[in-house]
Amino acid sequence: MPPRKTAKAAGPATLELPSVLDVRAAMPLHGSLAGLRGRAVELDASQVQRLGGQCLQVLVAAAAAWRLDGV
Repeated sequence: MPPRKTAKAAGPATLELPSVLDVRAAMPLHGSLAGLRGRAVELDASQVQRLGGQCLQVLVAAAAAWRLDGV
């Protein structure tokens, strides 16, 4: 997948993560991050109490995508 161009935004978007990031949260998390791709994003993980492997994979893949995009 080619890198996306960085959108010019006023500031970084903030994505508040839920307290439970389990298998049921993986698809919604992916969708939220996909909608923000190309923008600077800050993740608020202050409420996270449990992190499952699937959501960890989504977060690691997002970090790699943002790095590839140069954001």
